[in-house]
Formats: sequence, C-alpha cells, structure tokens
Amino acid sequence: MAVLALVGGLFVAGAVPAGADAPPAAKTVVAKPRPVPPAGVAVGTVNVPKPRTTHPTHSAMAPMAGWSVSLTASTSALWPTRYTTLTATASADVGPTTYYIIIYNDAGSVVGFCGNGTVCSVAVTSPTPATHYFHATVADSAGTTVVAYSPSVEVDWYTADLSLAAGLHTLPVGNSTVVTETSSRDIGLSPFWVQIWDTTTGTWLGQCGTGTTCSVTVSQSVATTHTYAATLAGNTPQSGAVYPPAQLQTTSPVNYITWTGSGLQVALTATAPGYNTPVTVTATANIDVGPTPYWIEIFTLDGTRLITCAAGSTCSYTFYPARYPGETDVVAFLSANSTTLPPAAIQASSNTVATWYYYLG
Repeated sequence: MAVLALVGGLFVAGAVPAGADAPPAAKTVVAKPRPVPPAGVAVGTVNVPKPRTTHPTHSAMAPMAGWSVSLTASTSALWPTRYTTLTATASADVGPTTYYIIIYNDAGSVVGFCGNGTVCSVAVTSPTPATHYFHATVADSAGTTVVAYSPSVEVDWYTADLSLAAGLHTLPVGNSTVVTETSSRDIGLSPFWVQIWDTTTGTWLGQCGTGTTCSVTVSQSVATTHTYAATLAGNTPQSGAVYPPAQLQTTSPVNYITWTGSGLQVALTATAPGYNTPVTVTATANIDVGPTPYWIEIFTLDGTRLITCAAGSTCSYTFYPARYPGETDVVAFLSANSTTLPPAAIQASSNTVATWYYYLG
C-alpha cells in the first residue's frame, strides 16, 4: 500500500503505486515539548505544615461572617495534558486558625490543601478531553465545618473534531486515491499528532503534527473494501505503530473505500439540518440495480441498516439523527442484501455523511 503523509507537518513517505505522483520531500519536525506543570506550583494536594485535626461531630454549615474565599484558573480552555493553575484566595490568613484553604474538583476530591497564608495554588490537568468544575472552601481539616465557599470555576480541556474524506470511494483495482483528514483546530500548538490509519488491517499510514489537514495516498492490488480513520493522539512513529494509538483523544468517522472491477459507483447526500425537522439521506447509483443481483443499502456507522432498495438508481430514507451537538454518520453501498455492516459482496462504497438536527424543546 502506498503511503504519503504530507499536509501540515510531517512526514513519512512509503512506496508509491505505479502511476501515482511521487511524494514531496518529507519535512523535519521538531519534537513537541512534553506538558509540564508550572514551576513553583504544587501538583496535587499541597503539603500542610500544621497538624490536621478532625471534627467528626460537626456538619457543613453556611459561610460565617468575616470569611470569604475566591477561586481563579490561570487558563480555562486548554489541550488535554496541559496544566492550569488553580488559585484560591481567602480573606484572612488561615495559619493562626483551625481552618484550611481547600480546593475540590467536581468529583468531590481534594486537589489543594493549605494550612497557612491567604493563598493556595495547585496545578491540575486532564489526560483526555473533559470539562471539570472546581471550587474552594475555608473549612476545618475534615471539610465539615465550612466558613467560606467560592463560586465554581469551569475548566475545559478541549479537543479537535476530525473528519475524513477520500478523492474516490470506489475505484479500479491497483488505482490510488488520496485520503484527507480535516480538523476543527490547528494542532500545531497541541501536544498531539493526527494519524491516518487503515483500520481494516490496523496499519499506520502517516501522521502530521501541525495544521488542520493531513493526507495520505492509498491503493490496493486486489478487489477489496477497507476502512480508514484519522486519530488525534500521542506521537506514533511508523516503527511502533499500534491501533488504537496511545494517548488517544478523538477519532474521525471511518470511510469505506472499495477497489473493484465492477465499474459501479454510489454517492450519498443529506438534506441540511433544521430545527426539529428530520433529515433525508439519498444514495444515488450509476445504474438501475433492478436487473442486477445487488441492492442499494444505507447504514449508520454503528451498524444499523436504515433502508435497502432492490430497484432503481436512487434510495432515500428520512429519519431523526442525533441532536446537535453530536451526529449520526451514514454510508451507502451497492452490495448483496445484508443486514450487517459491512454488507456482503460490496461492489461500490459511498462517502460518509454526518447528519444531525437542532432540537427546540
């Protein structure tokens, strides 16, 4: 299989099929720095210099007059594995008192705990995309007697949405096509790489470390159908490539590509999403399948067959896909009549289409 990683960063070129354009020279990319917590800021629970005492008979109570506490985050939107510094500031020094400044995450776990001064800081991170909420209190060491409580602070460890497309989804055996990933964010400032994979074989095809697009050229020498996907993950050199990769953040919907001598083609379209309105997907073939042994079939990528048509050159299905945000990814085939994905005897594969609708309650 030919491999040509190119746009936006890296990278690795492999064998090129006969008749394909030669790849451009590979670019040298400086390794991305590993995320580290800010210097001088504790990670995890802060050490407490004064003895911790407990008050098991006390219960949580409303904040007492004279005490207040605020909480800030050094940044509230960042890539996973990057650190933000949470800083709680109390209205008075807790050192001479029996109170502590305590910082909690939304799971109720203590991430910062300080027994002296008016300020308590801690660096926190998330290994994968997530939104977390933090708050601070001034309380006894057990956290049961609370004399001040801060508003919550939201921190979003975001990702990039990935999509994948191919120049051709059905082509003659031995021919090549370009598979291109597009991301919703430039990944250059992230600690991650986009990789493109043949998910049928688990083969790593190439990766890019910057930009919003990444492309490879693929070919098969026998009649077959393969699936391809893009991932956002940690650095995955070809020599150690394993699917799924380490530090996986997100994956694109798969694309089916069929190599065949049938000469058949099928394409898929969808109506634009609307408010509280269904979506219609339409598969269009280049022949009337009625006289043939094949059907037009439309599936969701999770394996649900939406419709099968035994005759004609078009096949449509109207349904309510996932609400926005979120999507239902759909693909069409010319194939044997099958209830499972992928269907048997695939003669042509379509592009993958993302569908959704806006809900107004």
